[in-house]
Formats: sequence, structure tokens, C-alpha cells
Amino acid sequence: MIQKPLSEAVGFFDNYHFIFLLLNVTCCPHSLPQITAFFIFNGENTMKIEKEELTQKELKKIIRYRPTIGDFIWRISYKNNIKIGAKAGWTDTNGYYYIQIGNKKYRAHRLAWLYMEGFFPKNIDIDHKDRIRNNNKWGNLRLASKQCNARNNKKRNDNTSGVTGVVWYKAYKKWRATIAINGKKHNLGYFKNFSEAVLYRLAAEQCLNWEGCNSTTPAYVYSKNNGLIF
Repeated sequence: MIQKPLSEAVGFFDNYHFIFLLLNVTCCPHSLPQITAFFIFNGENTMKIEKEELTQKELKKIIRYRPTIGDFIWRISYKNNIKIGAKAGWTDTNGYYYIQIGNKKYRAHRLAWLYMEGFFPKNIDIDHKDRIRNNNKWGNLRLASKQCNARNNKKRNDNTSGVTGVVWYKAYKKWRATIAINGKKHNLGYFKNFSEAVLYRLAAEQCLNWEGCNSTTPAYVYSKNNGLIF
């Protein structure tokens, strides 16, 4: 097995300028619009929600977010089953934590962002760094483009090689490395050696600045665990 540092692996792609030309994604824009809201109070600790959109100010009157724990506690009582001090929300079948306010169900990580930063991100995702969808601790959340967020997904269930983007190509009897850019799959080559295919996949990720989005991709983990990078 040939060991190559990551810098050399990235160097494999010096002539693959198409990678840079095909990608036009800004991972973390800073100028994002803020959504407005309107509420009518019926009493000191109860409220009727007139609109489904929230502001940070109104959210903080309804609920308390605990950033080091990642949960939400009701500050108000409304309906028959919502009591002050009770824990808010539930986990759905896809693993996301939801909280219903008025007639609208919100993903808890979006409410956490509104609570801490003052706006709902638009045209950009909130990513869970550890890939655990109901872990809404503040330190586990970050803004990421939809493509960056997709990179942080777990490998597909039908992936048998253990590394996303590396598959056995039966017709050539070689390992094939690919990478998807904006929903389109691009072939990186065919390799007799599995580790070489993984390095090509990792190099493509690094050329596209995937490291900042997810430094724990299957290609990275395999390469690190097997001494291919240092």
C-alpha cells in the first residue's frame, strides 16, 4: 500500500480544474433576511398566536432554550396540555426534534437559531455537526449550504465499500471513485487499489473545500485510520 500525505493526494487534481468551475456554492453567507411576527397577548402567561412566523423577541416570551443542553422549556401556558416549566417538543420518525407553536410545527434546531441569532436562515440549512438530528446543543449547530449539509449525511445504506463515492465497478474489475456536484455525479477514475480510489475521492472533497464543511467524511476517516494521510 502506498502512503501519501493529503497534500499529495490533493496534488493529483492540479489538472482537474473542472472541479472548481463546476462548483459555485457559498457555504456560509452572512447576509440573511429576518422574518417578522405578530402576537396578541391574552394574559400574563398565556398567549394566542395570530401568525405562524416568529421573531426572536416573541420566541423568548414563549419558550426558553438551554444551549448547553439543547432543549426547550415552556415559559407560558396555552391549550390544555402546555404548562409552564414543561419540556417542549418531540422527536419524529426521521430523528428531528419538533416543537409546535400555535398551528405551526417548527424544527427545534431552527428555533434554536432564531433564539440565539435573531433570524430564521433562508436558502441555507442548519447542519448538525455530529449528524445526530435531535442533538440541538448550540455548539452542535452551524449554517451550511444545502450541498454542504448533504456532504454531512451518513453514507447510503446500499454502500458496501464503506466509503461514500467509492464503489466496485464489476465491468472493469476496478474501484470507481465519483463525486456529486450540484446533483450531478462526476467520475474521478477507476483504480485497482481501493486505497487509491479513496484518496482520489478525498482529494476531490478537499479541492471543493469539503474539509471545512465536514472533516469526518468516510473517505477522510478511512484514510486517517489506515495511515494514508497524516
